[in-house]
Parts: sequence; structure tokens; C-alpha cells
Amino acid sequence: MLGFLAARAVDGVETVGEGFYARSLVVGEHRGLVSVRPHLPTHTVQLA
Repeated sequence: MLGFLAARAVDGVETVGEGFYARSLVVGEHRGLVSVRPHLPTHTVQLA
């Protein structure tokens, strides 16, 4: 999955690293970063 996202990442907006995907975003006047990491033992993701 991370390979798929890395191949399509938008420069300056999305980052794919060793075991994580991150995307910057803007909502109105607020800016933030969403980061997702897989948690393989439970087949879930950790969202920060």
C-alpha cells in the first residue's frame, strides 16, 4: 500500500517514508498534518 501511495505522492503535500504516510492539509485558516502508520498485529492503522 505504501508503495502505491509513494508512486503517486504530490510533492510538497504528501510524504511516504519507512512505514508511514503523511499529508499536509488546510481547512479554512487552520493547517495541519495527518500521519498514518500500519499496526500489523491488529490489521489497523494508527492515525496522528
